[in-house]
Amino acid sequence: MSKPTLPNTTKADLVDAATDATGFIPHDINAVLDAITTKIITSMTEGRRVEIRRFGTFNPVIRKGRIVRNLNSGADIEIPDRNIVKFRAGKDVFELLNP
Repeated sequence: MSKPTLPNTTKADLVDAATDATGFIPHDINAVLDAITTKIITSMTEGRRVEIRRFGTFNPVIRKGRIVRNLNSGADIEIPDRNIVKFRAGKDVFELLNP
């Protein structure tokens, strides 16, 4: 039996929650959230790991390229190296997800 599909949490949901929790206006919360996400992305594009205590760690890694076969034509296709982001949940998040 599969789990029911839940709606995604969007940036607007995060802004609303932070507005309710702090009393700041949504425009200011949105600016802070933009600054945080920009810094996270900039750090990862520089190859740096981003650690948010108790939440988790974003780690940019290079996925090694490989040769795959097109099943229809039988031709070999080269897939180049790719930059990906691995996320590891922090202790608090992990414990909430795995009671």
